[in-house]
Order: sequence, then C-alpha cells, then structure tokens
Amino acid sequence: MKTAFARQLAGILLTAAFCVATAYGQVKVGDKPSIDWVTTARQRVTTQALAGGIIIVDFWATWCGPCMAEAEHMVKLSRDYGPKGVQILGVSLDRSAATMEKVATQKGFTWPQVCDGKGWKSPIAVAWGVRSIPRTFILSPEGEVVWVGHPAQIDKALAEAVDKYPTLVAERAKAMETIEQVEKLLGEKSYEAALAALEALPAKLLSDPAVAAKIKLLRGKVKPTGEDQAAFQKALETHPAAAKLLSPSATSAPATAPSAKVDETVLGARLQQADKLREAGKHSSAYRSYKWITEHAQADSPAAAAAAERIKAYEADEAFMTSYKKEVAEVEAGAILSMARNYQAAGKTDLAKAQFRKVVQEFPDTRAATEARAALAELNSR
Repeated sequence: MKTAFARQLAGILLTAAFCVATAYGQVKVGDKPSIDWVTTARQRVTTQALAGGIIIVDFWATWCGPCMAEAEHMVKLSRDYGPKGVQILGVSLDRSAATMEKVATQKGFTWPQVCDGKGWKSPIAVAWGVRSIPRTFILSPEGEVVWVGHPAQIDKALAEAVDKYPTLVAERAKAMETIEQVEKLLGEKSYEAALAALEALPAKLLSDPAVAAKIKLLRGKVKPTGEDQAAFQKALETHPAAAKLLSPSATSAPATAPSAKVDETVLGARLQQADKLREAGKHSSAYRSYKWITEHAQADSPAAAAAAERIKAYEADEAFMTSYKKEVAEVEAGAILSMARNYQAAGKTDLAKAQFRKVVQEFPDTRAATEARAALAELNSR
C-alpha cells in the first residue's frame, strides 16, 4: 500500500502529466458556475439547493487509473468532512452509468453521482473546461470556485476552506445547540434569557427542516403553569418574535397557509410554469406545482381543474409515482440524516446514532440510509 507521502507525490506527478491541458479551462478560481444536473438516482441538484455548504465537484471515471488511485482518499474526505458541511458531487465521464454505479458502490462512494454517458463530450465536462481527469473543484458556500486541481493535493485547500467559510451544516449545528440551551433555560424558568436566545437565531435558518423540527418539538414542551405562566407571558410580551415561534399555530418561517385561497391570475401563471416544467421533463417539480394549485384554489377555479387533470395523469403513471415516492423518501431521509450530522458535529454521539438508525430503519433503500450505515459503522468502530 502506498504511504500518504507516496500517494501525494504520485498525485503531483500525475497533475503535471495530465492536467496541463486543463490550464485554459472555462471554470477557474473566482468563477461561480451554474449547477443544474440530474444524478443517477434521478435527483436534481442545483446551485440554489447546494448553497450554504462547501461543495467538492469531482470529475472522474472508472477507467481512469489516477482517479481510482484516489478512491480511498475521496471516501476519507467524505467521512471526515461530511459532518462539517462538505458535500462531494461526482461527475463521471463513463459511458455506462450502470458500470459507474457498480464501481462507486464497491469503492464506498456514498455521495451523489452525475453520469450522462457522453464521456468527454458531456456538456458538463465541456462547460467546465475539463480535458483531463481526475479534476476537482472546491466551491464556497456562495458557489464561488476557491480551488481547482488534482484530488491528491486537495487536503490543505479543503481544510483552509472549512476554516474560512461557515457552512450551513455548521450554522445548523450551532442553531440546534441554541435551541437545546433555550429548552434548558425554560426548564430553569429563565424566561427572558431563553426567549432572547431564541430570537437570536438567524432568520435564514428558521425554514431549515431540521431547525424547524427542533423548534416544533420545543414548542410542545413549553407548558408553564400557575405563577410561572404569568412570568412566561410577561417575557413573551417583550420578545414578540420568540412568541411567534412558540405559538401553537406558528410555522418556523412565513408561508401561505394550506387553506389560504390564491387569486386566479396567480394560479394561472403557476399553471403555465408547471406546464413548462412538464414539457422540460421536470416531472416531479411539475407534479408538486399542480398539487399546490389544487390546494390553494377556489372550488370553481379553472386553473385548479386543469391542474387536477394533469395530476390524475401523473398518478395513473405507475413508473412515475414509484420514482416520485422514492424522491420524497430521499428528501425525508435526508432531513433526518442532516439532523444526525448536526448532532455528530456537536459531539452528541448518542443522539447522532439514534438519528442515523432512524434513517436506516425507516428509509432502508435510500442513499441517505447508505450514508447512515457508513456513519454508524464509523462511530461504532471508535
């Protein structure tokens, strides 16, 4: 087995030998490339969806010797930096997605993979100016490329990026700790301090699924009685934002209530957008939009009637519904996995294990479950 030094030295030599042609690539440090790809698991990944975390975009292929030499290294990066908010996104230049997925599974690649089967002619590779592989990019939480090179040389740059840029996962972990502190303060009847801490949560995190779920649990535990109730109500009067979050009817972020009815003009525009999504082959997004229209329309809405017909057609398509349910499961499993990662990052190992197990038990066939199993194995081996 190569020593770490030997592997890094080999990587440097390979970079000199194979990456010279990429010096004039179209994506370079300082750029903010657009990402709107579909993974082999039929999940859409976009710049917006990835915002907030550090992203490693790794161009590779199973037939590429230097790429496969870095397989163990990439798995270690995912394991070490995943809890810190780093997400790897693989872009394979293989001609066969099935072959790629088989090798990826064997090597322990648990991160999303994109493979359009077009090899060097892949529009993604062309757009990013990739002329040799492995070729790896680090993107900041704002989507800016901060490093480009051979993965054998990524360690220092990645460590510096993690130190420099606060990631959504790190911010989420901090928010979860704050909410736990709020719960503790409420239990100690330190209402002013508790509500002040709750109001200090960053507004952008209030709509995060994991944070919203945590606040919902907190809301259910707030039950002061007697004199404590009077003191609590007095504190709420001076902290209206916290009062809104703790209200039984509250949502963690402003949103249209499910029962709210929307103007027909808005519904018509939404229907046109949904139709465009359907025509573009973005069926899951179209289906969700049609559902939204029917849920927010008046009983006699023409837009809702049209949306209902399209929903009926989708729900009659067994293949689509199977795929859609898998997609929903991935999202739900991902939210729980995210919570587990937050607990892990905060050093709350027992809580992290419980959430990882929940992912495996409730969503066993998802990619999130694969990651959860790997995380459990790692935690149990310590």
